[in-house]
Amino acid sequence: MDVLTEADADRLAAFMDARLADLGRKMNAVVNYDNFRLGPLAADRYWEMVRHNQERYFASSTRYSTNAFYRRQLGHRFARANLTQRIYSSFEEAKSHL
Repeated sequence: MDVLTEADADRLAAFMDARLADLGRKMNAVVNYDNFRLGPLAADRYWEMVRHNQERYFASSTRYSTNAFYRRQLGHRFARANLTQRIYSSFEEAKSHL
């Protein structure tokens, strides 16, 4: 998934908000960041969406990427956005830390 512009991030946020609101309850989430690309023009809006979803829809969340370099980079991006999140190396590892 490529989220490169603010418009991309707005479309993703609207989609996620509609889908998650339809569920009618908070849930645990495991987010896959493999093959994900976030452009600098989309970053602020994307992190705003992440924060909103965590507060409104998720009872807990974990995230993963099988790419070690991207896990490190993503960890820095979460820190800059003032969001605490450990990025795991596999779905199973992330799921076990919900």
